[in-house]
Amino acid sequence: MNITSLLDKKAAVQIEIIRQLLFQNGQMSRQGLAKQVNLTTTALKVYLADIVYICQPLGENFQLSDEQGQIILDFSSDINLDKILQSYLEKSLAYQILIFIFEHKKFSIFQLT
Repeated sequence: MNITSLLDKKAAVQIEIIRQLLFQNGQMSRQGLAKQVNLTTTALKVYLADIVYICQPLGENFQLSDEQGQIILDFSSDINLDKILQSYLEKSLAYQILIFIFEHKKFSIFQLT
């Protein structure tokens, strides 16, 4: 099972945006990135704003900017893709349900419905 399948569609796309930026050494053109993740440039701006909001708890060392048509991702060495993914997972409903089930083994699926 791919861990990103626990994320909703929007969060999975946001993680893919971060991955694409990491593959390109943290910098990519706005149009190129939008094309790579199958979004319009307008939708990409919304997704980027959401990424910044969700990653705020990671600290001031996480920066995502849109400068002159270039999307730039920069973060300190203590932040990595695993920490970013963990931040998204902790907000995911599917992940929270799984954690609840593991912590409360006396519950069954029928009791949860």
